[in-house]
Amino acid sequence: MSDRAEDNLNYRSNKESKKVGKFTGNYTQTGKKIYKTDTGELVSEQSFSIPFEADGIVVNVPSIHSGKVYTEKSLKDMLKLGKIKPTSIHKTMKEAREAAKKRSSLLKAKDN
Repeated sequence: MSDRAEDNLNYRSNKESKKVGKFTGNYTQTGKKIYKTDTGELVSEQSFSIPFEADGIVVNVPSIHSGKVYTEKSLKDMLKLGKIKPTSIHKTMKEAREAAKKRSSLLKAKDN
């Protein structure tokens, strides 16, 4: 990847991302920070299911990175450039969403 492509991704990602909330000081069992949103929801990952129709797959990725939540387009670009890794890969959107729900139930706060 060229420096220019990297700069364009960083610019767009920063422009399209927003702060997810305030860090609570707690972590999930997998080591992810837990944030409290403006609405009081506790979040650490918020899975996004992204279809890659040309490949016939749906990829789940966390939408929260470094305290910011990213758009689908930014997440797709980050995947293509190897900046993030999928948490799972599926054949259908239904399978992907079921896996995302299951993962969410497993991401509990660890005892601090």
